[in-house]
Amino acid sequence: MTVAARDHQAAGQIAQQLLTARRERLPMAPISRAHPTLDIDDAYSIQSCQVDQWLLEGDTIAGFKIGLVAEAMQQQMGVHEPDFGHVMTSSIHQPPTELDRARYVAPLVEPELGVVLAADLPGTGVTADAVLAATAYVVPLIEVVDSRIRNWDLTIVDTVADNASSGGVHLGTSRHSPERITLSEVTCALLVNGVERAGGTGRDVLGHPAAAVAWLANELGRRGVRLRAGQLILSGAMTRAVRVDAGDSIRADFGQLGTVRLPVTRSAATPPHDIAFDAEAKKGSGS
Repeated sequence: MTVAARDHQAAGQIAQQLLTARRERLPMAPISRAHPTLDIDDAYSIQSCQVDQWLLEGDTIAGFKIGLVAEAMQQQMGVHEPDFGHVMTSSIHQPPTELDRARYVAPLVEPELGVVLAADLPGTGVTADAVLAATAYVVPLIEVVDSRIRNWDLTIVDTVADNASSGGVHLGTSRHSPERITLSEVTCALLVNGVERAGGTGRDVLGHPAAAVAWLANELGRRGVRLRAGQLILSGAMTRAVRVDAGDSIRADFGQLGTVRLPVTRSAATPPHDIAFDAEAKKGSGS
C-alpha cells in the first residue's frame, strides 16, 4: 500500500518528469521554482505517483527511509520535522556489492542504522520503546542518496517529491539485537579512501534511531499507512552526506556493530554529464 495521494492534476505530470530524470540520469530544474504553490502534501502526492508506477512495473515496497533528521538540515529546508520516502526492493543491495557511479546523477553516501521489524506497529501513539520491542534486528548500512534536481538545489518540496532523494541501500553483513546494544551510543566514522570525512553517533538521529522510527510510524499512521513486520526502515543519517566518485573506496566504521565497505566503480553506461557541485554547501546530513 502506498501513501494515499492527493487529487492534484499536476502530480502525475511532475512524477513522470522525475521518473524520466531518474531513468535517463539527466537532472531537471527545481520543481519548487516551476510550481511555487506546491506544498509538502502535494510533494508526497508526487512521490506516491512514482511509487505506484514502480509497483506497476513489478517492484515492491521493502520499507521506508527517514530524512532530514539533522536540525541544521531542517533549518536549511525551513521545516521542523523529518521527511520520508519509500524504499523499493530493487534499490536494496546485499553484500558484497559495488556502487556504480554511472547509475546516479550526483550521488552522496550516508551511514545509517537500518531497523527490520518483527511485528507490525500501530498507526498512532508509537514510542521509541514500542519500536525497540517490535524490532527483529538492526543492520548497519550505507545509503546512497541522489537527487534528480540539478545541483542539489532543493527545497523540502523538491526532495519529498523526489522520494526523499532516494538512491540505493547497501546493507552490511552483521545483524544485532536492540536488546544488546544502546542505539543512541553507537558511533560511526565515514571514510573515503582511508581518510575520515565525517563522524557521528546514534544521538544525531533525533536523539535515538528508535525515536526516528516512532516519528515515521506516527506520520504514516496519520496518512493511513502502517509499518509492517519484515519491513526495513532507514532511521536517518548518522553523519553528514559525502560526495563520491568512481574509483573511491568507502568505509563506514560502526564500531561494535562492524564495518560496511563499498567500492565505487563506473560501468560502461557512463552518463555524459558529471555535475560539479559543492556537496557540503548544498547538503548536510539527514536525507
